[in-house]
Amino acid sequence: MNRAPMSREYERYLDLCRELWYHNRAYFTLDCPEIGDEEYDQLLEKIKNLECIHPDWVGEHSPTQFIGEKPSGRFPTQNHIWPMLSYDKIFDRDGLFHFHEQCQKALCKTPSYYADVKIDGCAVALWYIRGRLECGLTRGDGLVGDVITENLKQVAGIPHTIPMRQGSCEIRGEVHMPFTALNSINEGRIKEGLEPFSNTRNCTSGSLKSLDPKVVRERKLSFFGYFLSSPEVESVQEMSTKLASWSVSVPSPSLTGASIEEVFEFIQKVEIERESLPFRIDGIVVKLDSMEDQLQMGSTGQYYRWGVAFKYRACRVKTRVRSIFSQIGRSGAVTPVALLDPVYLDGSCVSKATLHHFGWAFEKGVREGDFVWICKGGDIIPQILEVDMDLRQQGTVPLQLPTKCHSCDSVLEGCPMTLRCSNPLCHDKLVQSLIHFADSFSIDGLGKRTIEELVSRNLVKDWDDLFRLNCEVLKDLPQCGPILAKKLIDSIEKSKLVPFFSFLSALGIPYIGKRNARALAKKCDSWDALRVLSIEELQSIPGFGGKVARSTYKVLSDLEPRVRSLFALGVRPFSEKKEKEGAVPFSGFSFVITGTFKKGSRKEIEELIRKQGGSVLSSISQKTDYLLVGESPGGKLEQAQSLNIAIVNEAWLFSKLEKVYQNVS
Repeated sequence: MNRAPMSREYERYLDLCRELWYHNRAYFTLDCPEIGDEEYDQLLEKIKNLECIHPDWVGEHSPTQFIGEKPSGRFPTQNHIWPMLSYDKIFDRDGLFHFHEQCQKALCKTPSYYADVKIDGCAVALWYIRGRLECGLTRGDGLVGDVITENLKQVAGIPHTIPMRQGSCEIRGEVHMPFTALNSINEGRIKEGLEPFSNTRNCTSGSLKSLDPKVVRERKLSFFGYFLSSPEVESVQEMSTKLASWSVSVPSPSLTGASIEEVFEFIQKVEIERESLPFRIDGIVVKLDSMEDQLQMGSTGQYYRWGVAFKYRACRVKTRVRSIFSQIGRSGAVTPVALLDPVYLDGSCVSKATLHHFGWAFEKGVREGDFVWICKGGDIIPQILEVDMDLRQQGTVPLQLPTKCHSCDSVLEGCPMTLRCSNPLCHDKLVQSLIHFADSFSIDGLGKRTIEELVSRNLVKDWDDLFRLNCEVLKDLPQCGPILAKKLIDSIEKSKLVPFFSFLSALGIPYIGKRNARALAKKCDSWDALRVLSIEELQSIPGFGGKVARSTYKVLSDLEPRVRSLFALGVRPFSEKKEKEGAVPFSGFSFVITGTFKKGSRKEIEELIRKQGGSVLSSISQKTDYLLVGESPGGKLEQAQSLNIAIVNEAWLFSKLEKVYQNVS
């Protein structure tokens, strides 16, 4: 056998696994998905297909062997009574009828089915003992979940007691957020100058991870129960009826006692109506109605054999293109953007869509005045799918390739796919670079309008100028004033302690997005260590080919003076790797302290936090990570609650330190 092609195929398989793990973390842990469900499912299918051909490749590195996310580390954990598994995904009629054939063969009969909407939320398990809710768990990795009982008690549709005086039972279901709740929250966040949540699932997940149950109550989350551990119910329909009689909300619309043909008709009907539902769904769950049939079918290590999840394609709606304008990115790339008639899509109002590049726009044939179908890429970024040619009006003009930059009037270079402005002093290019830098450094309050004003006044000409700003300069800006200026300076000061991968991402190195920045940070934990790498060593990093390695090597050298200027102004990137090893558990986290403590004075507590890598601030701001509360706290407690800042106590602080000492010993 020729081993070389096999080796390349295995390397491709490992790259796919690493890519899916990256997107798993972005979705489950960071709540910021970068690709849509369809792209994610396609990636997973590629891995499954390779593992079918090469079953010996399957191991702990494979994402097909795990479910959900790892416990967050912010809460106590608890094992599930039995694993919380998932449903295998299908995407068309053939997949549905193949599932039906498998059930027929295994059961030696034609079964009936139960189908209900697949809510895009967060799965949880509720334990009731003698009728009282005693424990609530997140799904976690399917085996172990976070204990978030007090948070779940704030969710609508979860009763604190049920009419069961003896024994115990478990209810499983999905916590989600209605569109109306998300819109209300985002309106408030925009008024406060905060970034709105991108979708209901992200907001739900972030809310459940809050250390303050008050935050969960204010977010107006809801619950749908889909499982009850009870020997008294013989079908899913009976289970749903029982849950509803206990005041547990159940998924709707649903279908029971149905044939597989009726299930497919239900799937088609709900797909048409899904945009009118008050919550987000991404498909239909189809399962055997009989509990006895479910037990006979059993499960694999990851999936239930008695059910499947029929996944819908991304939501799409039609609207009209009002105009098309060019947008200059931080690298100088020119991107056409379509301004649309506002239309609701997947729970939010959309008025703009990316056209990616002029080559793509020419291929699609998009013109001003066209009616187009749009969807959301990664459930976040609106993009045009196709033009409805039947509705094209006479007199529309084909899109023209611009020859000059609309911002600085410089001649544009490159072909339609790579058109860019090469002027280093281009106003829009600098603004976008600073926006990206501020976002990577998590500088709260430094939005586009403020940056545009700073650039227009020649107060900021490069990244390092941000760290030279002061309150006197900022308070004169139209949107600032003394109070906001002080908050912004505090945020800039706090941002100087930044994760190394975020620091690398902020530099805007070509080909170095979030994933490659993490790969670089994993290879080297400091700028000095990174600078001495050879092209060959860079090329050995997963995801770095020869072109990327050569480009990175050159750009790192070019960036040296600008990076040293940042270091001279107090910017200090830290290694997450060292933090995970337990050396500095509070690195990158800022604390505000209020009240008195039993194990030391305020000054001693502050020194302890600083020794473990944390910073201690005197006042609450949007970027404060924790408020450490002792006895007799002051007004900072109420202020932190209003800003949804995590509130912790002395016991929490020392439990973190005990883990460090245990790791060291």
